[in-house]
Amino acid sequence: MLKRGARVREDRISELPKALVCHILSFIPTIEAVRTTVLSKRWNDMWTSVTSLDFDDDRERLPVLIRYLSDADCVEDWICTAVRRTVVELYIYFTCPDKEFAIPRSVFKCKTLRALRLELRCNTILSEFPPSGCFPNLKFLHVTFEYPEVNLPEMLFSHCPAVEDMIIDGVANDIKYVFDVSAPKLKSLRICLVGTSYELDENDVHINTPNLEKLVLERVSLSDYNLENSKSLVSASISFNAISASEYVSFSTCATALLAGISNSYCCSLGNFDGNSLLWVSYLPVFINLKKLDPLLHERNYWEVLAELLSRAPKLEDIVLEDKTKCDIEYSELSWNPPWTAPICLLSHLQTITIKGFKGRKVEMGVAKYLLSKGYVLNKLTLYTGFLYTEAEEMYKKFLTFHRVMSCQVKFIKM
Repeated sequence: MLKRGARVREDRISELPKALVCHILSFIPTIEAVRTTVLSKRWNDMWTSVTSLDFDDDRERLPVLIRYLSDADCVEDWICTAVRRTVVELYIYFTCPDKEFAIPRSVFKCKTLRALRLELRCNTILSEFPPSGCFPNLKFLHVTFEYPEVNLPEMLFSHCPAVEDMIIDGVANDIKYVFDVSAPKLKSLRICLVGTSYELDENDVHINTPNLEKLVLERVSLSDYNLENSKSLVSASISFNAISASEYVSFSTCATALLAGISNSYCCSLGNFDGNSLLWVSYLPVFINLKKLDPLLHERNYWEVLAELLSRAPKLEDIVLEDKTKCDIEYSELSWNPPWTAPICLLSHLQTITIKGFKGRKVEMGVAKYLLSKGYVLNKLTLYTGFLYTEAEEMYKKFLTFHRVMSCQVKFIKM
């Protein structure tokens, strides 16, 4: 209950029209405008409607974060202001399914921009894309999108003369997109394109990067990857989608062409490698420089795929295998069919072998015995064990009886 004579303080500023409040906020530093969000619920997003940015900072390098969730009207003004302030790092997050968002031309021509992060979950278009002189000094580019405008992937990544590190991810499968990655100085590239729950991505991805050293491709399924000028590639990590090569005939063609493009790499990691598809595995290229291989293999023909991989990597020195097959009777009855001739790498280069998920099955014991008997330079075999089909003591005794051409150290580690 108010005392007699007490005044009720009115919040007259909050009663002002939104346009007038935003005009007032435009005269103060942006950081102070953001702090008005604590005043009341009405002020939570008030500062986001201010059309001008004013950072009270005289530094030449100015990281700017722009996130906008509902309205595209003033975003372009914000971005242009950041560019005028010689922005170095720019992060644009925009989601507005009912409106088009045009990336300002000034972003592509900005000479001070070094790092650009675009997260575009809306109908994004390129407005007046400059034919040349794009991203003159940009070193890092990360783009995330959902169902982009049809020409966006083809144009955005083909004008990156100075970019050294690039990440492309998002959803792109409602139509067949063309991704044209042309970056003469690019050293690291990661791509993860996913489909919806009922569709797989089927895109054309052209990669022309003569200085590329590291390539990471995640959830690869039916997209066509065409790698040009990949002679500088040092490491490649390819994670395939969990699909059946027998169900999707085009998968074998796409996967074979992709692996041919990375055949010059020195280190290679293969995830969800389909062991059931021996038909296309037999067409694998020769990895002439490969020294380290890390395949995640699964399904019935696991060890047959291993033999194919070893025979196609003559200079292999280190291999790390991870077994993801299920523990059931069917798998325990598999047997090892060694190749007619020992792979060259076993006779001359392979020094260390690691097997994760070793269960002591008949097929695994046969493989271990073969590797020890043919590994002329093998000096270490490490087995990570979990569930075992046989007693540990019995398995250890069997290993003691295996013939070894070298004094190879066998080490068991319980997972």
